[in-house]
Order: sequence, then structure tokens, then C-alpha cells
Amino acid sequence: MLEDANRDIQRLCQEDLRRRWRQQQLDRVVHAIDDLLFQLEDLNLQGVDRVPAVLRERAGQILDAVPNREEYEMLRVRYRVVPMMDVLFRAQEVLFRLRDPRRASYDEEEAEEERPAAMVGAAALGVPVVPVAPAVPVMPAAPAVPVAAEALVTADK
Repeated sequence: MLEDANRDIQRLCQEDLRRRWRQQQLDRVVHAIDDLLFQLEDLNLQGVDRVPAVLRERAGQILDAVPNREEYEMLRVRYRVVPMMDVLFRAQEVLFRLRDPRRASYDEEEAEEERPAAMVGAAALGVPVVPVAPAVPVMPAAPAVPVAAEALVTADK
């Protein structure tokens, strides 16, 4: 009986260690995506349209680190700044869902945004519209908080 309890404790400790290690890996990839997004945003603000080769290579390495990437064909390196940023935001969404599977998916949020427009169009045609509650609660998006790139550099030191 004592041996069984010790085995269970050891197994649970190993599972917890693996879970924490995986969380840390996911967090590292999310932070790498954030850093790359800041650089791409700077390029976008400067009016640069094409992603430099160095950043495309870095994006490829980061996207390769996304687990189950092959399931998401839209997660591939783009040559234009804004589409590359969209890919990185979607990659982060995949990582966030891996951390919390109950999280609403990006596609479900888009469907919620499109639904009211479809209802208005149908009402204009005289078609009765009955709104349907979403199957998964959609959490409101957090407000964007501007962060200076210098603050991120000093935080890493």
C-alpha cells in the first residue's frame, strides 16, 4: 500500500513537471511571436511592405516551434508585413488554445462578428431572423495596451 502511494506521488510529480515544462515552452514561443510582431509593427508604421529575409527566416523558425503546425495550413511564412502579422496572431491563438482548450477559437469569434451583419441583410430582405446564442461563450477582447519596445528589452535583462 505504501509502495502504491509512493508510485502515485512519483507519477503525479512527473506529470506536473511535464505539464509545467510544456507551459514554459508555449510561453517562450508566445514571447518570441510578440517580439517579432513588435518588429513587424515598426516596419508597418514605417510604410515597409515586404518582410526582410532575416525576419522571414525567424518567423519560419518560430512557426516551426508551434505544436501541431501541420494541422493549420494558414501558418506559413508570408512575404508582406500585414499578412505575416495575421499569421503570427493566428499562431498565438493556436498556442493559447493549447494552454486552455476551453478558450473560444479565432474562427468562432469571427463568426460572431459576421452574424449581426448577416442578420441585418436578411432583415432588409424581409426574412425573419431568430438570433441563436453561441455554443461557446466568447470572451471580450482585452483592450490593446501600447508597450514601448525599450520596456521589453529592459525586462529581459
